[in-house]
Amino acid sequence: GAQCERRFQVGLHRGDWHWAADRYREWAATWLKPPQPPAWLRDCDGWVGLLGAPFAAMPAKLAQAQREGFDYLQYWSQMADGIDQCCGNFYWPAPALGGAEGFTSGIGKVRQAGGKVTGYMNCQTWTRDSWTNELLRRTPRADLPAQAQELLRPLEWFERWRLYPLDGQPLGYYADTLGWYIMCPASTGFSEHLRFWMADMYGGLFRTDGVYLDQAGATQAKPCYNLDHGHDDIGSWGAGMVEMLRQVREAGRRINPDYLIAIEGCGDALGQYADLHLISGLCTHPEVYHYTFPDHILISGLSNNSPLNRHQRVSRAFLNGDRFDSRLHDAGMIAAVRLRQRVKAWLYPGRFMDTVGLEVSDEAVLARWNLCELPGERAIVVAFDNESARADAHATLALPAGWEQPRHLYLFGLGGEV
Repeated sequence: GAQCERRFQVGLHRGDWHWAADRYREWAATWLKPPQPPAWLRDCDGWVGLLGAPFAAMPAKLAQAQREGFDYLQYWSQMADGIDQCCGNFYWPAPALGGAEGFTSGIGKVRQAGGKVTGYMNCQTWTRDSWTNELLRRTPRADLPAQAQELLRPLEWFERWRLYPLDGQPLGYYADTLGWYIMCPASTGFSEHLRFWMADMYGGLFRTDGVYLDQAGATQAKPCYNLDHGHDDIGSWGAGMVEMLRQVREAGRRINPDYLIAIEGCGDALGQYADLHLISGLCTHPEVYHYTFPDHILISGLSNNSPLNRHQRVSRAFLNGDRFDSRLHDAGMIAAVRLRQRVKAWLYPGRFMDTVGLEVSDEAVLARWNLCELPGERAIVVAFDNESARADAHATLALPAGWEQPRHLYLFGLGGEV
């Protein structure tokens, strides 16, 4: 019988959505904490995703990635119950890939070579019967060391911290095939479970440079009716996720001041504590988020399904200034990152301005611009995507206040040449 109130505002204005984005940014700045990404991420061009690679191969994979322009490896399927796919939720390093010792050793060698490594985790799932299953997907339980087996949560833990929908029944998620169920990220128990794995185990024991948390900004918020979880509102999913990220980052940076949290999806409140937002295949108009929150770092490219073809995935990432979500040996990504590296000194510290004041004569040619106003290093970077190879299009840009005729003009092609 309890009631709650939600307030919203409607604004009428001339022009397009940029006006609303400006107003929203101004309002958000009254309560939103600015992101604090590690220094290495600010200059990072993206990651190379590894799927099921043996841990002993990590140094060789990094060496190849560095030849292609990347020094950051994002591991998928590194966990014991995920070696046959990208994802799992028991995060002990898979014995079949080299186990905890191989994982830690590979990470150490990558870091010695100047690289970074993060691993996959999920923000909301648990395999209910993992504590009794003889097989964790393709990993025999007997192959796990005693230390790992002690971390398989019992049924009582699952029942206490799972999501409680209105009907009180467990909410399955690929339950018939994978045995997964939805937990409550706003609960103190599941939040602590993620903090333990993300900070203590991966950041501390295995020495990763951080963790990628799947679905954190890309899943539907779900009401939880168990108010014994530590939340006092059935709608605490989002707030609980934010608080969990805050606790993880605080714990992770006590271990490693450069600890990183990457998440799937993007969100204003989440971006206070998430350093990197994966939007591959998720955002139909990523320029809206970029423009509204230009300080948040987005990464896009080859993960997830997308209506875009492979070339378009790469070109849109370049156009919008995203970091690159790449894979090894991808020629399009290699060319794009080489071009990016010619302009990143002005692009990354600049502000994404989208199309404000920018006009292109042919709508088939896409263009975005960024404004860099560092002391002694002022520059405007305009990116074009001319997939249709239009030769007669032209662009005009209304220079911002305080700018006059440019002193220099550089034009870079896809191969990075002038």
